[in-house]
Amino acid sequence: MNDQQLDALVASTAITDDEVAALDLEDAEMDLREAIVATGRSHGQSAGAARGAHRRRFLAVAAAVAAAALVLVVIQPLGRDSGTAWAEALVRAAEASPLLLVSEPEWKVTRADVYGQGIGEMTFSDGWTELTVHWRDPDAFDRYMDDRAHSADHSEELTVLGHHAMLFIYAGGNDFTTLLHDGDHTVEVRGAFPSIDAYRTVLLSLERVDVDTWLSAMPESVIASADRAAVVREMLVDIPQPDGFDAAALEEGPLRDRYQLGAAVSGAVACAWIEQWIEARRSGDVTATNQAVEAMRSSSEWDVLHEMNSSGDYPEVVWEYAAVMNDDGTVMGGRPLTVEESYKQALGCPR
Repeated sequence: MNDQQLDALVASTAITDDEVAALDLEDAEMDLREAIVATGRSHGQSAGAARGAHRRRFLAVAAAVAAAALVLVVIQPLGRDSGTAWAEALVRAAEASPLLLVSEPEWKVTRADVYGQGIGEMTFSDGWTELTVHWRDPDAFDRYMDDRAHSADHSEELTVLGHHAMLFIYAGGNDFTTLLHDGDHTVEVRGAFPSIDAYRTVLLSLERVDVDTWLSAMPESVIASADRAAVVREMLVDIPQPDGFDAAALEEGPLRDRYQLGAAVSGAVACAWIEQWIEARRSGDVTATNQAVEAMRSSSEWDVLHEMNSSGDYPEVVWEYAAVMNDDGTVMGGRPLTVEESYKQALGCPR
């Protein structure tokens, strides 16, 4: 399934754990992650239009992947000087990647997510155009080649990083994808550029670097693991938490940028309140039901969600569920969905 087809995919039935295990969800997981952490709205696009489109897409994709778990790790260096003594976890994450950087002037890393098991992605930008590099299991190469070949309008062979590669051009002529096998990974390089020459220039500027150089190129927007506990506590200051909520559990975990960590923190609280709301309604506990509704209504004032809202659409999803809980309505994920059947997928709650 390619990304264009995924945009139209909507879950219409419940799915079991066994069915999830049998599905090929990697592309869907990638798309869900992009819906959660969507950044860089198109120039000239209004915030309202972007939020509406992204929210609809988020809910549809969330339902489609049936709560497939995403482990998002964003790299953060402990220093900026060459020769920095990097934390062991950072070195392991770097070594699991292809260690690629764009060498064209003005191009910088804007994010890097390592999912574990040799899977991850990173985005480069010159401030106007973005290039995203995905790396996956080396055994996935033939499958991705077949998929891209069927969905592209045109393809051509070339050499990238010393390896044979295939460049695919999609409808419209400015959406480009290149696939190559570097021995350790299936590498996919994607971007929308004004011309194939512009894309090819940046593509061919990719170079393999050492661990120190790669980590030094990471953006400052990410959160160092040593700071995570303090940041979590700061994010929770104005967020009401239900009885028994384990805030300490959020203080440990993978390295994430601030947006990702904000989604993890606010999402964990929202999931807990929704779970209380569902159980209270089943048992007829009006007090607990109203408490959950009021707590979720207060999400419109949570500082972390307002901070995140300019960078992505996770806050909009939380607010939509808060509104639906208030009037017992439905959310739209391609078809009307109740809170109970959709909140885990949409908010990333544990199953």
